Amino acid sequence: INVAETYYLAGAEEEAEQGDRTNRDLGWMYVDATAQENTANLLAGFSAMLGKGLEVALCVPQQNNFQTCTVEFTAPEDPASADFSALSLAIETTRIPFVGNRCDTSNDLCNFTITGTAEGQTFSISGVAYDIRNLLGGNTGGGFDPQGGVSICYGGTISNSTSTMAISNFCLNLDVSGSRSELLAPFQSYSALDYANLTDTTSAEYQDLENLLAEVVLRVGVTGGLTFSSNTDGSIGDYSIANLDTSFTFDREALVNLSKDAPVFIFETQTLNRTNSWGETSSSVSGAPMFYLEVDDTSTLTGTTLSQSVGTPPIQSVTNAEVQGLAPIVDVMKQYALSLIDSTVEAPVLTDEEWAQIQADVEAELAYEGTITQTVQDPDVGNRRYIYSLSQDGSIDVSQENSNNNAMRVFLSGVTGYIYADETLVATAHLGNSQDGLLLSFMDGTQRSYPNANPDPMAGLQSFLDFLEVLVPPTEETAE
Repeated sequence: INVAETYYLAGAEEEAEQGDRTNRDLGWMYVDATAQENTANLLAGFSAMLGKGLEVALCVPQQNNFQTCTVEFTAPEDPASADFSALSLAIETTRIPFVGNRCDTSNDLCNFTITGTAEGQTFSISGVAYDIRNLLGGNTGGGFDPQGGVSICYGGTISNSTSTMAISNFCLNLDVSGSRSELLAPFQSYSALDYANLTDTTSAEYQDLENLLAEVVLRVGVTGGLTFSSNTDGSIGDYSIANLDTSFTFDREALVNLSKDAPVFIFETQTLNRTNSWGETSSSVSGAPMFYLEVDDTSTLTGTTLSQSVGTPPIQSVTNAEVQGLAPIVDVMKQYALSLIDSTVEAPVLTDEEWAQIQADVEAELAYEGTITQTVQDPDVGNRRYIYSLSQDGSIDVSQENSNNNAMRVFLSGVTGYIYADETLVATAHLGNSQDGLLLSFMDGTQRSYPNANPDPMAGLQSFLDFLEVLVPPTEETAE
């Protein structure tokens, strides 16, 4: 407790000198109604950009066969949704004398640009889309192999009156090569004409695609970097994400074939370097994934992270735990994942209230079991390692410093925590709101208070929930 208090007080003092905590991360992008609308439309525009890049990949076979193919932003059917139809997407082509226009004569790709202003967002994007046949395979042009999938990469900026998002070699990769070989085999002999028949619901090619989608294993990978800069306050530092290598895998075969022993969802971040507006960092560690979550009836969570916050030494955290109680989120994830690949399944549309209820249901049932090992890399005294052992009954055993022997046990019950040394109660912890903070009452009659400390049982999953909310945003987060 004394060690934790020392670092807490040093961090709190430094935080106070930094100023407004809203500017610590990305709170400034939601500070008022204008900022909230700009940010919602920026994310909607970013999502639309990714989708149009995939459409360019669909155009590559035609463009490189000297056929015309155009991609346009169109007005949404729902008038309440963000409308990016004013944007212009241009596929770059080269004139081949006496033959026609094509994108690239040797690399089976098309370069494209997205420019213009819509919903208060100004786009200046350059991209490259590789031939969609890299996703499924085919025999035209020497053959295409689904191993590695198809990639679409982007660079440039999207800006509004609140912020600018700079996009650096940000690549989206779709890969179905993990699907069963017999489902992929028909595509290996496809010609460009066969691919054109995929939209004909009466064709054999369409049935091949339906058979694949029924039990597809889809991996969506993202690499590259993003930087968010304030356009209203020059004193706010950039928030950057660099060296990103993350992926999401959906195994529909495991969903429909219960005999397959595999998780339905896998979320993985291999590498990441994040720096917030205060200069605090959170990074992956070489040789270990930063975050790995297998989502099933019982979910497995592992990962290694090195964090550096103001006023405190770097802390390396290694997590190895099982998580139960995610069923409400998993149900939403299944429906959303199915909607991406099955036109008969509608994507879930959730209100703020419905999202709040899902998070409340998870919080009520959430149970961890496993260990979190934290090593404080203190330059003054050397490494200090502590092992936190999590039990489903809500108790947390904390080891002695640099030892596997137990120092104390913390048991949380409602808003009160109980701290034991072996079987002896040594203190109680009272959790208040963000104004009251945390109060420790020791059995010797002394007390210690820590303002603004508000332990959140959802904190371990908050970034995961934020990620899902980007995928399925509340219905209010659309342009009026």
